[in-house]
Amino acid sequence: MVLPNTYVMGNPLNGLIGVPAAYAKQNGYKKIAVLTVDSPVAVEPLTKLGPLAFGNAGAQADVVAIPLGTADMTPQIQAALENKPDMFHLLGDVSFCAAAIKAMRTLNATQPVMTVNQCVGDSEIASQIPGGYQDLLVVANSVVDPVSKETKLFEAVVDGSGAKMPDTAAAPYMAILGLRSALDGMAGEITRATVAARLGSMAEPEPLPLTPASTFQCGTKPISFGPNICSGNALLGKAEEDGSVVDVKTIDTTAVFATPGR
Repeated sequence: MVLPNTYVMGNPLNGLIGVPAAYAKQNGYKKIAVLTVDSPVAVEPLTKLGPLAFGNAGAQADVVAIPLGTADMTPQIQAALENKPDMFHLLGDVSFCAAAIKAMRTLNATQPVMTVNQCVGDSEIASQIPGGYQDLLVVANSVVDPVSKETKLFEAVVDGSGAKMPDTAAAPYMAILGLRSALDGMAGEITRATVAARLGSMAEPEPLPLTPASTFQCGTKPISFGPNICSGNALLGKAEEDGSVVDVKTIDTTAVFATPGR
């Protein structure tokens, strides 16, 4: 994460551990079962950084690694339920999460279930799950509200660019517009060094595109061990049965990433 001349407007660790830890802290949850794909890429960050984030939230995370392609997760979910978790957090692709949700519904699990946006499929996948994605908590990457001025601008830019995959356009749009906001009014020669210096000393927070009520300010180091991260905010919404994410709100994850002495 600590790379010279590199900044990240949002915190890439939010979906992994930041939001579930912050949400657990808000609700007084003490035990979280984290279901993830059994792969070092997925498991190692959880085991290395999870104790910090969930510990700061006064909670404990039990990581349940499940082989990719497992069609019936009933045994793994049953074993997790025996530890009496207050909440589930799912990390995987659409098929992984669909299988996990089916198993939870089969076992009548009543705990809140959180996941990341990439885990939620379309209405066709939703129709294969009893109750669909109803009430699933979703860590969102952005908010596309059809009635907002910002969304209308975003849609106009996408239409004007001729993009064939508008659903994937939000991330580059946010990066480009955010960079423009951070550099607005910059005087003098524009070089890699001067741009990096400008970003590293932003005087004021700027709105984070497509994320209402969220801002970023590079150089402020809201996450002490990730000085290139420019924001401590994240988005959390609730899914409807067909997978549509609504009621998205900002959640601050800064406190769960605090390191000793900071």
